Amino acid sequence: MEYQLTNKTRDKVTEKGRLLSLSKAARKLGVHPTTLRRWADQGDILVMTTPGGHRRFPLSEIERIKRTGRQRKGLATEIVDRVRADSRERLAAHAGESWLQKFEDTERVRLRSMGQEVLQLLKEYLDDNSSAGSDTSNLERIRKIGTDYGSLAAGVDLSLSELLEATSFFRDSTLESALISRETSVDSFMTTFRAINTFFNTLLVSASSAHQAGSR
Repeated sequence: MEYQLTNKTRDKVTEKGRLLSLSKAARKLGVHPTTLRRWADQGDILVMTTPGGHRRFPLSEIERIKRTGRQRKGLATEIVDRVRADSRERLAAHAGESWLQKFEDTERVRLRSMGQEVLQLLKEYLDDNSSAGSDTSNLERIRKIGTDYGSLAAGVDLSLSELLEATSFFRDSTLESALISRETSVDSFMTTFRAINTFFNTLLVSASSAHQAGSR
């Protein structure tokens, strides 16, 4: 929700707290300024506009957003969007890896489809787990797709070490995206870091079990 900031509205707002610039408000939330700008465009956060066209955010509104945990949902979207955008380039750079060469065109189509499902599930998992991993229904879905992935890997004769290498590749890509997506506090990053590790560890255990069963 956006309001034109006049002298009258400025007085009313500043009675309740100071106004922050876009960059300062984003820093306080631990999100990238483009994320905060998008929230403002979507009407998800109260924002004032100065006569010069600059956005100002009431401190009380920033504190409200922090209490709701909205900034963590923004982080999940940023991480997944970055992984999705970079995945093709990363895979091209690793085209010579043995685990990737074993997938024929048909299997690669299925692998890409599963990859999109994993990313969507990762986003939901990070969105829904402010305490890093308490949603058992999501964990069950992670185990299911891990089982499918392990069965696919066994079907193309991937060794267990190659399966581990492939899974580590995607986990490392996700962690790198978490590091560079935006500035955030150490506590916030560690919460996200633990959630990402829980996600991929759960997936890997199920994938390894399915791979072992399919390789017998």
